[in-house]
Amino acid sequence: MYIDKATKSTNLFEARPQNSEVKQGSWSRIAPLLVAAIDFGTTYSGWSYSFKHEFELDPTKASTKRWHGDQLVSLKAPTCVLIEPDGETFSAFGYDAETKYTRLAGAEKLE
Repeated sequence: MYIDKATKSTNLFEARPQNSEVKQGSWSRIAPLLVAAIDFGTTYSGWSYSFKHEFELDPTKASTKRWHGDQLVSLKAPTCVLIEPDGETFSAFGYDAETKYTRLAGAEKLE
């Protein structure tokens, strides 16, 4: 995102130096090649993206992650994160987290 310091306005352009030396006022605007959206919901979450060349051909087209649960394919997954017992290591997200947790809870009941 480019922020115009004079007007304090923003736009969806990326700011990059014109050459290897970064000097005051040497920023140019380059149109983004990709736009992405992430939806973190309280129940379900998902993400999608569109490349500039695809948008120019069909503005309604967006590529969306397809999540797989047992016998289900969905554009969103449950907002579930499973963390390892060390409290720091990510284990699984979405349907994978639900499935793994169910298996772990079932194994714990057998002990």
